[in-house]
Amino acid sequence: MSNQPPRDNKDLQGEGNYDATRRYDQAAHEFAQSGQVDPAARAAQPTDAVQAADMKRAEEIGRAHSKGEDASSDAAKAAGAKRTAKNKKPANP
Repeated sequence: MSNQPPRDNKDLQGEGNYDATRRYDQAAHEFAQSGQVDPAARAAQPTDAVQAADMKRAEEIGRAHSKGEDASSDAAKAAGAKRTAKNKKPANP
């Protein structure tokens, strides 16, 4: 443990900068409510096959580091439906 006195810096707040987190959360909420999400998503679409392939590769890399699908995502719901259908017992004729 260090014998140095704590720094007098209001931006250093232990595990994170809580003020910055609140500002980010507020800005993200305001953006989501602004009606600008769909136009921004359309503007972010790939413009050619090379860019589409790069984006797909980046997504795959990100998923490789993931602990799994978000339970609320469409992909997770589809995967769950497939597992449920696969595990269903056939009806007795």
